Amino acid sequence: VATVCARKSTLCPRERDRRPDRAATATLYVPTSNSQLLTGAERKAPAPRRVAQEMLILSDDDVRAAVPMALAVDVNAAAFTALEDGSAQCPDRAILSAAGGPTLFKPACVPQDAPGAPEALGLKVVSVRAANAQAGLPTVPATMLMLDAVTGLPSAVLAATWLTALRTAAGSAVATRAL
Repeated sequence: VATVCARKSTLCPRERDRRPDRAATATLYVPTSNSQLLTGAERKAPAPRRVAQEMLILSDDDVRAAVPMALAVDVNAAAFTALEDGSAQCPDRAILSAAGGPTLFKPACVPQDAPGAPEALGLKVVSVRAANAQAGLPTVPATMLMLDAVTGLPSAVLAATWLTALRTAAGSAVATRAL
């Protein structure tokens, strides 16, 4: 996640309760040197209350901008090695059937990749929704939740629809490289 992270932010859900005119717009607190509050209109406001835990929130576009294919291939190769040597934990996925289709819950814990780097502990949730195509939505939407391995507190939420497609392609590239 550290490689992907471009900014730290905290979603402030109560802001929409105080501002009914912005009910459909999430408010995002982005710590900067002047501590400004950003909304969809990116208006300036007084410094918001601090919350106990900061959380990184990344869209598919944020992830796309931060993770080039070459990095995805290298990370996949390291993940496959960690799986093979038993240092990564990747239990079987859980599959739940919902009205729109199946949803897969895929937990994993990967050891640190460099001295001082944290363990990666996370959960990817992938849904399969063929009917989404009719509405112009992704048919395999995905989200990732990253947790601090020591405290168990959430550290990041990533829109992972694009990342899922990238990982699939990068996995194929690793396999091709091994041939």
